[in-house]
Amino acid sequence: MAAIPRANMILARTSENAGSGIYQIEQEVQFPNGQDVLVLRETWLIENEGSMKVLVTGVKELKDQVAFMIQINGGTRSQGSSNRRVSEDFIERYFHMRSKEALAQAMAQLKLVPSHVLARKAPKNLKDAEYQPESFVRLSRSGGVINYAFGSPSLPEKDSVGFWIEQDQFVIRKFRLPSQVEVVADRYSSYSRSLQFPRTRTVRWGPNQVTIQTISVSGKGKDAWSSFGQKFPTKMEALNNQPAAALVEEFYKRFR
Repeated sequence: MAAIPRANMILARTSENAGSGIYQIEQEVQFPNGQDVLVLRETWLIENEGSMKVLVTGVKELKDQVAFMIQINGGTRSQGSSNRRVSEDFIERYFHMRSKEALAQAMAQLKLVPSHVLARKAPKNLKDAEYQPESFVRLSRSGGVINYAFGSPSLPEKDSVGFWIEQDQFVIRKFRLPSQVEVVADRYSSYSRSLQFPRTRTVRWGPNQVTIQTISVSGKGKDAWSSFGQKFPTKMEALNNQPAAALVEEFYKRFR
């Protein structure tokens, strides 16, 4: 237990790896599509965990046939003329929480840590200064590495909600939400302004599995935000003829 630092330090170091400023991230999302794979290209512009935009376009045979844009602004998700609350399963935010306060609040909402997790009291005597293990953090192996695991071990009948942060690199390697959605992040790379970001992510829920591959990451200036996605046409009809149509629709409604 002495090998486990305070949660305050773990969350602080993890949030430092979320970078700063605006990033443009190119990704490919791969959906099982009958005997084939349907691939959509995502171009994200990310300011922080509560301010981001994504342009989704088709590739290969769907090039120039699929195009739509989603914007996240605080707790609101906008797509075309539709506005609604951001889904509780919106997974992208967790990789862009740039303060320990934001990360601690997200974990507290998932009931993984107490709401006062960041509070620190100055010791009044030597007894107060003794190391006291925090019951909500443990060591656990995931992805072939040792992690700081937040949450209780899973039971045979149900996987528990949890967050796994790599012990040495302080990056998110896995998390599982109350809906049983599980995200596994691998092959982290370093980018500008101290961003550590996974090159491969796997999203699993029920019998479904979708893979996200990072193509490129680049830092952008503030002027990129206003011009991003202007006059972007919406085209989604071509997806209706694909075996993966229902899977794609669910993915973008729940996780984006």
